[in-house]
Amino acid sequence: MTDRRLAFVGGRDRGQLVLVAAAAIAMALFPLVLAYLQLGYAGDVAAEPTGPAVGEDLDRALERAVSEGGSAVDGTDPGGNGAAAAAFRSHVDADLGRLETARIEQGTAARIAYAPGVAEEWVTDGRWRSGVAGDFAEPTVHGGVVVQDRAGEPVVLAAAFDVRTTTPDGTVERRVVVRVPG
Repeated sequence: MTDRRLAFVGGRDRGQLVLVAAAAIAMALFPLVLAYLQLGYAGDVAAEPTGPAVGEDLDRALERAVSEGGSAVDGTDPGGNGAAAAAFRSHVDADLGRLETARIEQGTAARIAYAPGVAEEWVTDGRWRSGVAGDFAEPTVHGGVVVQDRAGEPVVLAAAFDVRTTTPDGTVERRVVVRVPG
């Protein structure tokens, strides 16, 4: 009977030893848990668009808007190059407004404005002379929109923009000339 009683007392001591060991482990892990909570979770940095990717996304969206605007104007009533540029701008302006505020919730804002000086420089430097455009007369610039007369019909070649992108990391100002494909 003494053996049984000793075994019982030894079992209770063993249970207390296990509880003390568990408490010691919990105390050792507590600083690790606290550090994890203070540092937080930053997400997958490679998957989140920051820096130049924001500009690249904006450039692709500008290319789509300019392409659609150029397609909408080409083949319309030949009211002259100025009328074609005005029609192009009215078609593209709604898209520009949406692009400026598209990423506000992520902390990114853009200001997009036509850049007539950049367009003039683009024409003066002869950068418009690629593809079919080189077979026709020199284009004219109407408020940042480059329009070429082809057999009495105005064709939009490109549009120049001043793009200012503001993110939590800073502000980037760029000048972009977007060609109309074709």
